[in-house]
Amino acid sequence: MARLLTDGAEMQVANPAAAVGWTSSQGTVSINTTSQASGSACYSASCTAQNSLTKSVAGAVSTNYFARFRINPTAYPATNPAIITQFFNGATLVGEIRLLTSGKLSLTLNGVTIVTTAAAIPLNTWTLVEMQVSYPASGAATLFLRVNGVDIGNGAGSATLFVTWRVGGHCSGASLPTAGAVLLDDIALNDSTGANQNTWCGDGHVVMLLPVSDSSRVGWTNGTDGTTSLWDAVNNTPPVGLALASETATSQIRDVAVNATDTYVANMGAYTASLGSGGGGLVGNETIVLTQAICNGGQGATTNETLAVQSISNPAGTEGTGTTGTTAAGTFPTAWTSVFAPINYSPSVTTSTQPTVQVRKGTASATATFYDFMGLLVEYTPAVGRPTVIPSQAALLAAYR
Repeated sequence: MARLLTDGAEMQVANPAAAVGWTSSQGTVSINTTSQASGSACYSASCTAQNSLTKSVAGAVSTNYFARFRINPTAYPATNPAIITQFFNGATLVGEIRLLTSGKLSLTLNGVTIVTTAAAIPLNTWTLVEMQVSYPASGAATLFLRVNGVDIGNGAGSATLFVTWRVGGHCSGASLPTAGAVLLDDIALNDSTGANQNTWCGDGHVVMLLPVSDSSRVGWTNGTDGTTSLWDAVNNTPPVGLALASETATSQIRDVAVNATDTYVANMGAYTASLGSGGGGLVGNETIVLTQAICNGGQGATTNETLAVQSISNPAGTEGTGTTGTTAAGTFPTAWTSVFAPINYSPSVTTSTQPTVQVRKGTASATATFYDFMGLLVEYTPAVGRPTVIPSQAALLAAYR
């Protein structure tokens, strides 16, 4: 598998689940669009309740797992530690990172502290945090902690294979902390299989390129049967898809043809175009780590329709498919689901050129197939010397880009 999940809150979906790639969410995870580390948004999770994102991942022996995220606390927990990330198996806390009342980070295995950072991580500043969980073929599991790329420490012990990975700001005690929130951005999870992204995720930033114009159209219309400017119905963050007969010209695109070949191709913003114009805001000499085409779709009846998405150019990629399920789409997010194409690792791209992404009507049925979002997920390594973004530097960021 290698890269298992990449998310920078760029779809701007609060409490994300199937519509973004997470399995579920606990409590409330909201969207912040003013203090992000990169891209257009980040997540905000309160430390005063059980608020986190969950990804189902079946841990396996002889495999290493590498989690990454950036954290920006607005306050430290006032009473009990806050769990920021956790590898979890039912009632068993396999391994987790906690934000302590002192502002330090601690790494625990089965609830026992392995290592604690020497100093507090700063408030209102983005800190890169990484964690590794290693399961040998036999013997004890080992956990590792890195902060801003520096090894902090590790420890080993008996550990059950985890079944989920959580990221958020939920508490770790019967008495809830009384402090504020943590901001989270540039989230990723790798495993040690495959030829790419099979080790530490590293200093990656996550952005989303959005549709800015039509490239080609076969059979597809907007929600009111218009045949031009379809891009404006699939670039909304968050998506605004609607139920059949409630569509608007900018809520979604649709196709009712009885074939599985109709396609719509959108021109995305260039990697170096500004965030406000559908681009990634890159300055031109960043390194593209990976790209992944994504769509969000549904259907107008109770049949099971196939969804399909593919990066067509800059870079070209393989098509990915998924299904709508058997519930008719309602107002987003009801019965809308995201489909991801296979990842393009270390792609060769021209950052000043617009990529193109295609969606396809995957089922030969008269049932309407909808798409209310298309995007190209991009992870990049920033250029040397590019400034670190913190909330007080929002104006500087706008000027820099």
